[in-house]
Amino acid sequence: MKSIYMVLAFAGAVIWSITIFLRGTAVIDYDIIKQILWVAPNIGAVWMGVGFTFMLYPYIFKKEFNTKNIYLLLGIILLLLLASEMIHHLLLESPFDIWDMIASLIASIVIILIHNFGKHIL
Repeated sequence: MKSIYMVLAFAGAVIWSITIFLRGTAVIDYDIIKQILWVAPNIGAVWMGVGFTFMLYPYIFKKEFNTKNIYLLLGIILLLLLASEMIHHLLLESPFDIWDMIASLIASIVIILIHNFGKHIL
């Protein structure tokens, strides 16, 4: 399982980095690519956060990362994202971005599927 989370963390970092870099280029002129580039960092950040937490957790807490920790971490991530969207909406007058929430939820579901079914595949 550890190798799956290493790949997930690396993929998240690559997705996040590439999309942040591409936002300022001419590639963003296409509507579908524009939408993907605006939500992809959320997917990458969730994967990167969970992947790195999974790898570092045993070194910090001296115990293995289990299913309860996965659900707790994903819940915290989604709550922090909701709080961030609300702060931006209420205090910074930016519209609430439901697409960021949906992208993060999809990334969380992928992690749950990998965690629950990855053991059986490997």
